[in-house]
Amino acid sequence: MTILCRVEELAEDCAREFEVGQQRLLAWRKGAKVRVVVNRCPHFNVPMNVEFGSVPVLGGLLTCVHHYSYFRFEDGACVEGQCVGATLDAVPFEIVDGEVSV
Repeated sequence: MTILCRVEELAEDCAREFEVGQQRLLAWRKGAKVRVVVNRCPHFNVPMNVEFGSVPVLGGLLTCVHHYSYFRFEDGACVEGQCVGATLDAVPFEIVDGEVSV
């Protein structure tokens, strides 16, 4: 397993990007819950940010800055934008002693 970060290092207003092997991942926190997804918008199969780093969360929804599609925390479903009905690919993870690992 690869440690991404500590839970408290994840801000609620953006998803933090990590590169693990050849894969770009986003770790995202809402309250005490965490979600990890592949950083790939299902609309055009591109990363949801322009530069490596973070992706904004607006109104509680993860935002693709290319197409302004919005994704729900609970299940990664697109609820507004070009890919409504599609979902982000979830990544299995675990939290041990406050550290998020994939």
